[in-house]
Amino acid sequence: METRNGEWVMAVLETSVIASCTRGLKVHFSGFRKAEINTQFTERSEEEVQGKPTFWDASGTYFIYWQQSHKRWAICDNISLSLAQSGLAPGWAYRKDSQHFTKASSWMEVWGKDWVLTTAVCTLLEGQVKEDTPAPMVKDEVMEDSSGTQLSRQQYRTLVTKVYEMKNPSKLPALEAIFGKYTEREAELFAQVCEKYGVDADEIATQVDHPAREVDEASALPSGRAKQEKGEAEGEDAYAHLENAECPDLKASEYAILIQSVYERYNPQKLKDMGRLLSKFKAKERDLYLEVCKKYGTHPAKFHARHEDEQATEGQMAEPA
Repeated sequence: METRNGEWVMAVLETSVIASCTRGLKVHFSGFRKAEINTQFTERSEEEVQGKPTFWDASGTYFIYWQQSHKRWAICDNISLSLAQSGLAPGWAYRKDSQHFTKASSWMEVWGKDWVLTTAVCTLLEGQVKEDTPAPMVKDEVMEDSSGTQLSRQQYRTLVTKVYEMKNPSKLPALEAIFGKYTEREAELFAQVCEKYGVDADEIATQVDHPAREVDEASALPSGRAKQEKGEAEGEDAYAHLENAECPDLKASEYAILIQSVYERYNPQKLKDMGRLLSKFKAKERDLYLEVCKKYGTHPAKFHARHEDEQATEGQMAEPA
């Protein structure tokens, strides 16, 4: 009804939806090899994971979430939602820095059995970005490889040289020219060389000393942990009294955190398999933890005690004065 000349009369109206709006952000991703995540994601402010809102695709299959332990955004599937909620870091892709996922940056994506570098594009469709994550304080000469390990440009050059020494020594005289072509892209060169000659990048990286990295990590550790690891390096074992001890009985979630911690310390690339492994060993998390410890040569009870001490130390440092 509408008024005409002071009287109410029937009005015939036609309406149409010209746009829809959402509370929060709506974005669209493109550029990933996995076609399913090249889609729109909409903010669900009421569904937080690890302290920040999540962003879901229309089907509710994939979501963007904040990985607190790594200080970065990642894309995961709903099958691994419970793992993400528990503080673990499953996912199909993750950013290489801690800035908001709408900002331009490189991403790492699971492709086959490996992590590969991907330049994904995020287009902001609706909403306003509220950035509350500071930019990472990382030196320019330090880069991150596909397993999440930080190496210097010189260390990558050392690794590339080692591959050529093993697989194609005739190319050694041309290395300086190759390094010049890949200045500040040494990580990319290392990945290409390993792929070309069928070399396991993780395995060969463990054969090269990283003195600079060890110094940086030691200085960044809480004082108790730095002292402990220094003592172990000098032959002292702060947990020698646990040599014959068995790992205590823990909750499934506690074993999962320990397994993640082992991988973070010894083989970060295996973190992408956490969801599959925990699903396979459901109700047998203790067996999985013992198996992982055996594989990487660490004592289950000692590693548990060390992890508890590190968590306690870091918790004390986080408390306000």
